[in-house]
Amino acid sequence: MTSVLKEVQALRKRSACTVDPDNKNRHRILVTEEDGTKTSYYFSVPVYRRQDGKLVKRTFTKDERGCFFEGSHATVTIGEKVKLSNEEGTCLLSFPQALDAITPDRAHMGNISLAPTLCGIACRVQGTASFVFDLEVTERTLSVRANDKCFALMREKFRPFLTVSAIGTLQDDHVQAPLKITYIQRAADAFRITVSPYAPTGKEMLFEVNLYESKLFGDTTVDSKNANVNNAFGTTAFLGSTPFFGDMWLYSRPDLGKMPEIHKKKPKSVKLYLPCLGLDTASLRAFGITARFCSFGTNWSNKMQELPIFTESQAKNGYLVLDVTTFFTEEKTGITRLSNGFILKAKEKSAFAVIPTADSSLYPQILEIKTN
Repeated sequence: MTSVLKEVQALRKRSACTVDPDNKNRHRILVTEEDGTKTSYYFSVPVYRRQDGKLVKRTFTKDERGCFFEGSHATVTIGEKVKLSNEEGTCLLSFPQALDAITPDRAHMGNISLAPTLCGIACRVQGTASFVFDLEVTERTLSVRANDKCFALMREKFRPFLTVSAIGTLQDDHVQAPLKITYIQRAADAFRITVSPYAPTGKEMLFEVNLYESKLFGDTTVDSKNANVNNAFGTTAFLGSTPFFGDMWLYSRPDLGKMPEIHKKKPKSVKLYLPCLGLDTASLRAFGITARFCSFGTNWSNKMQELPIFTESQAKNGYLVLDVTTFFTEEKTGITRLSNGFILKAKEKSAFAVIPTADSSLYPQILEIKTN
């Protein structure tokens, strides 16, 4: 996805749409329909820049300062090192090879290419040999929160400054298998990061490095092979049964505080669009949850159980689409309500689907809400 507006147009199957300029929500593209009704497209991470309110354009610009990109809350500068910065601090990435070519959507450094995400960069590495790079930050008091899917430097207990997150090995742009992320702390402000495949499948590896922005859903994957591990900041879910994770589910809960515009409204429909990252994609089911879950404390061992109410996905234009209206509204009145969220599972245990979580700035989830 290079443009959030083009992505909305693709979902709507039309090239033109009337975007409401009065929208104040950084997560939302608001469209006015021909009959006067409104359709909101909420992205799981912000799509407007915090500093000036402009829509993020995921392209590099070159001028006398070099090559740079302005994300939702990060300025990315490509030079001898890759710098991600905002008013909270700076991160420097040192890759093995120097910058040798730049196009609007890619910066090339030997066997890797960098592409803008909504708040950072996506790194694509040719081959599946372990890839090592160095990471430095200006803030020495950041703590580490990590598992083998994600590395995060935490500014507060539940809020990172930055995340490095695995997406997977690629074959013809489709995710084949997961990646591992490990690290060595070399100093208080310096780390050596290693990205490696779970299995030598595919021809490339893909991961993303982002400065943190608040997300629209509190979510985490849980899996049976890592029963006591929480994955609150990982960006990819392999839902279903795989040899890497056993059974994996995704717990997700909408943060209605980030969608005040729909409070006490009666939406006509609420649909969740999940990008399909794999070639073979299993159907998903979203189940209600018996109680609220904590996205930072939930794992396979202590997970909440599902309710019998569920909705099933439909494949559409590269997305798995779920009608989640029932999880957002009161059954009798149709008015929006606080929700315990839902659990996403593969319909058949023998298959799996690869989708992004709400943390991904490369492949954001999209929530479509139609109102009067």
